[in-house]
Amino acid sequence: MENYKMIGLIAFLLSIVSLILPWAEFYGPLGLHYSLYGFLTDGVLSLVLLLISFIVIFTKWDKRKGYLASIFAFLAIIFPANIASRMGEFITNIKEEGIMVTYGAGLPLMVLACIIMILAGIMMSYYQKIS
Repeated sequence: MENYKMIGLIAFLLSIVSLILPWAEFYGPLGLHYSLYGFLTDGVLSLVLLLISFIVIFTKWDKRKGYLASIFAFLAIIFPANIASRMGEFITNIKEEGIMVTYGAGLPLMVLACIIMILAGIMMSYYQKIS
């Protein structure tokens, strides 16, 4: 198996793990706690785009397919980046005292999976086919 396929597989597995982990956690007064998971947010859309990129990487090799896989992975990174950028706005809009909002481990893991998938697509486009 080529190196870019193994890296694409690792990125896809990381994206699945990131949906299981919380993307944001809310702590309120009296010990109230709520976790927001990736499969409840835009993480599913990001996973679908990474799945398309994963399928493109595992099809027959072509230099242009590497660029296509990188484009789909770049589109997938938009969703977690949007959630991360809206989190600061959400924190400033909280009017009640005692509520704490933190990032979970799933959000940076999804961003990392998207970056690794972009690198796998770039590696695919620079791969030299040996016949």
